[in-house]
Amino acid sequence: MSLFRLPWKEILKYAPVAIEMAKSVRESLGRREPPHARGPEPSVAELVTRLGAVERTALDQAEVLSKLASQLETLSVALRALSIRATVAAGLSLAAVLIALTGLFIR
Repeated sequence: MSLFRLPWKEILKYAPVAIEMAKSVRESLGRREPPHARGPEPSVAELVTRLGAVERTALDQAEVLSKLASQLETLSVALRALSIRATVAAGLSLAAVLIALTGLFIR
């Protein structure tokens, strides 16, 4: 019967991680200056620093996407189990209705 149980511990285990990673990515994106506030052309050292920040942000986003993919896989398994459970419940309900109707007409 483990196919019919939803793994809520697994599902809820990833929620705080996803929220924290999303906040950190949002904060890192919010720290950038708008283009008009930068002033003169940046130096090579500034460009290297900015490129490093872009690479760190890209790595952070890749990590978030990886964790979200893992969560999506867990949710997919849970939804598949829920779908099977709903199909079984619908089949049992149909069988009960047919038995009840048969009982009414046999009398």
